[in-house]
Amino acid sequence: MSARSGELQDVDDPELGAADNLTAALAEARESGVNHVTQILARRDMLSAAEFAKFIGVSREAIRGKHQRHEVLGLKGAKRGTPFFQMASDI
Repeated sequence: MSARSGELQDVDDPELGAADNLTAALAEARESGVNHVTQILARRDMLSAAEFAKFIGVSREAIRGKHQRHEVLGLKGAKRGTPFFQMASDI
């Protein structure tokens, strides 16, 4: 999206150079990704680290370690979230 107009930029504009087209396409993709992450993290089935820790009976620090060891999925955006769907007895 264009920063000024809020409208999608035409990434195939012949007046723009190839580098400008790539830059515009990447900026649009990043913005789209940020919007998707925000929507996912706002879902009711996303838990904060504190909520997830309380649910499985461990500390927030333990959850951070599980994220770092890739034992549980943690999503990052403006806030962080852990999807509830990964609850299992062996976590």
